[in-house]
Amino acid sequence: MKKVIIGVITAGLILVGAGTALAATYKSPAEIYAGLKGITVDQAYDQRESGKSFGQLAADAGLLEEFKEQMLINKKAAIQKKVTAGLLTQQEADALIQRIEANAAYCDGTGVGKGTGLGSGGKGFSGRGVGAGSGACCFGNGR
Repeated sequence: MKKVIIGVITAGLILVGAGTALAATYKSPAEIYAGLKGITVDQAYDQRESGKSFGQLAADAGLLEEFKEQMLINKKAAIQKKVTAGLLTQQEADALIQRIEANAAYCDGTGVGKGTGLGSGGKGFSGRGVGAGSGACCFGNGR
């Protein structure tokens, strides 16, 4: 019985550690922009009060390509997390990533454009679904 309890506790700790590691790798658009600019996230939000998206702010600073690259890394990680959770197949994920990468060429930082986003369909709130996104090619908006 002790071995079973120890096994359950160990498995739980491994899962918590993996979740923490995944959470630690994700950065919001504000965090990415702030990191590229060398400012705090609060300062990034202050700049966003001008009405511009973080993508537009990055473009204005000559950092749009770097911003897009970091946002793509985030999107790939989020998609892979859905694969790991069994919410997307690897084939679906690969197709989605391919579309996002292709559409990124049209991104001007405004956060508006044609694109495909992760939908919430199928099995409740986080089921399979490739829903219509509002500019998944553009990495400008968000908090």
